[in-house]
Amino acid sequence: MSVPIAAHIAPDVLLADRDTLRRRTVVQVARELGLARIHDTPDVHAAVCEMDTQPFTALVIALDSDGDAFDLVTLLRCGQYPSAASTPVALLIGHGQDADATRLASLGVRETLHGACSARGVLDLIGRLVQAGGG
Repeated sequence: MSVPIAAHIAPDVLLADRDTLRRRTVVQVARELGLARIHDTPDVHAAVCEMDTQPFTALVIALDSDGDAFDLVTLLRCGQYPSAASTPVALLIGHGQDADATRLASLGVRETLHGACSARGVLDLIGRLVQAGGG
């Protein structure tokens, strides 16, 4: 009995993060492990372009100083993108950044990573989001 091809296809995950080294490491390791197909962008604005073109199983977005990450998640939850409004989302929150827990909860942000996030931490986070999303 053969396994359907769809069973071998890794989920599509969007990673918007200005840290190039971490982003590239996550992309490479996720590919090698078969964890996910990571679509990486350097910022939220580039992520919006990706969001407009295809659905994603999960999103990992680095919080920006302008609040554009919150706008992206708000539009996702309102059904403005091909991804399901219930798509699991996590935010990377850097040193000195603050995110209101009430706002995060209202946007359905599943998890946050605070401070200096490692590539391994982001990969673990992606694994949890993909599993939660049924991917």
